Amino acid sequence: MTTCEEVTTAAIAAFAPWEFDTAVQAKRAEAADNRERDP
Repeated sequence: MTTCEEVTTAAIAAFAPWEFDTAVQAKRAEAADNRERDP
């Protein structure tokens, strides 16, 4: 593995949880919005 690959892997590993959390929040907001529209 090159240094560049190591840095990229570390960056992906650092951002992955944040990306996942953002996706979860977006899904929750979408679900809440759908519930408000369809009682």
